[in-house]
Amino acid sequence: MGKLSTFLLFLSFLICNAIECYCQQSISYVEINTQNKINISEHVEIYTTDKKENFTDVKNLQSQNWKPNHNPKTINLKINDSVYWFKFRIINKGKSDKYYLKITNKGINHLELFSLIKDSIMHYGITGDYYPFDQRPYNSNHFIYPIELLHGDSTVFYLTSDKKK
Repeated sequence: MGKLSTFLLFLSFLICNAIECYCQQSISYVEINTQNKINISEHVEIYTTDKKENFTDVKNLQSQNWKPNHNPKTINLKINDSVYWFKFRIINKGKSDKYYLKITNKGINHLELFSLIKDSIMHYGITGDYYPFDQRPYNSNHFIYPIELLHGDSTVFYLTSDKKK
């Protein structure tokens, strides 16, 4: 991505490998106040389902459906036909309004990112291994979502990963 004057949010998760991650019991906000990469894994909650659910259904789930990772060092998403949803909150206390969410596993077939901004649903697009670079939200061999979040604003993001697509 080079030297951009924006921030790079770094979400590290793998579908079939263990990674270092820690999720708190109560999801906390990721506070952006630096120009460095921020690993947001420790702020993610996970919902797993065996059926296709749309964003509206998922955003209305009760909090007990979202599971934090209780192992402070790893999260292991098993190789199966499940659909994974990841939920995290970000508050912008930085100087920029433009950020990038980068998913580091290049072998994920299908990803979609959503957020709720003042009760409006924002869809950031579809990316994944099945999609050509020019059809992704950010033309790259990585899975990157450009995100705009005004200084002082916060929002909840929902990222879904589906191996079946």
